[in-house]
Amino acid sequence: MEAKHIYFSIVIPLFNKGKSISSTINSVLNQTYSDFELILVNDGSTDNSVNIVESCDDKRIRLIHQENKGVSAARNRGIQEAKNEWIAFLDADDQWDNTYLEKMQQLIIDFPQASFLGCQFAQKERDNVRLVNGVHQVRGYIENYFQFAIIAPLVHSSAVIVKKSCFDVVGIFNSKFSRGEDLDMWNRLAKNFTLAFEPTLLSYYIQDSDNRACKNIPSLEKFYLAPNLFRLPKYEQKYMIILLKGVLSELFSSKHYLTFIRLSLKNHLYSIIAFKDIILSRFTRKIMTPDKHLV
Repeated sequence: MEAKHIYFSIVIPLFNKGKSISSTINSVLNQTYSDFELILVNDGSTDNSVNIVESCDDKRIRLIHQENKGVSAARNRGIQEAKNEWIAFLDADDQWDNTYLEKMQQLIIDFPQASFLGCQFAQKERDNVRLVNGVHQVRGYIENYFQFAIIAPLVHSSAVIVKKSCFDVVGIFNSKFSRGEDLDMWNRLAKNFTLAFEPTLLSYYIQDSDNRACKNIPSLEKFYLAPNLFRLPKYEQKYMIILLKGVLSELFSSKHYLTFIRLSLKNHLYSIIAFKDIILSRFTRKIMTPDKHLV
C-alpha cells in the first residue's frame, strides 16, 4: 500500500520581530521537504516585520493580519486558517534545520498512531549551542509523556507538529495564560493522544532575540499550572511541581519578591511541596558534600 503524502501548515505568530523574521522564514523556505503552506499571523506589529514578510516572493506564504491579542490568539488564528492536516508551529525568532519537515514527515509515516510529534531542540545564543533534551534517545512512541517530560522537555513551541483534528478534541490555546500557554496545550494533547519523538537535533530556540516573551518576568503571575494537584497521576504531579519550582527560582533570583509571594500563596499546595523539595535537596547536598579539609 502506497504511503499517504503529508502536507504541512506552518504557523508563525508575528509581533515586532523585524530583526529575526527573515532568518526564521528562510529556515522554512530552505526545507528539503517542500509540500507546505507558511501562515504568518501578524498580531498588530508596529515595526517593519510586515514589510519584511511582504518582500518574500513565495506563493506558499500567507500573511494574515489581526489586532494585537497575544501569542495564543495568533496561534489560534493560524490553526483556524490552516488548510492541511498537520500543523507545525514555529516562533518568529527561532529556526529549523533544513531537514526538519523531511524527518518529521517520515516519523509520521513510520509511527501512524501518533497525533503529535516532538524532536530534539537546542538553545542557541550567538555561537553557543546547548542541546536541551538530548537525554531522549528513543525514536518512536512515548508511552508516558509526563514520565519523560520531568527529565527533559519532549516538545517546544518551535519543535512540535500536531494533527489539526486534535484541536477539535482538546480545544485551542488558552489566552488567559501569559506564560506556559504552550505547556498547557502540550499537556492536554498528551492526555488525549500519542506522541512520537525524533531524537535528532532539528530545531533551534534563539536566546539572543530582542523580544522574547519570557523576558517579561512579572507575567509569571499568570503562569500555567494545573488545578487539583493531588488528583493528578504521579508523574503529572511531579511535572507540575517542577514547573513551579522553576518559576519560583526565576522570580527569586531576579528579585521579584512580591510576585514570588503572590504566586506562592496562589498555589500554596504546590508551593509547600516545592519548598520541601528545595530544602531537602539543599540539605542532602550539604550532607553529601565532603568537607574540603578532609579531601
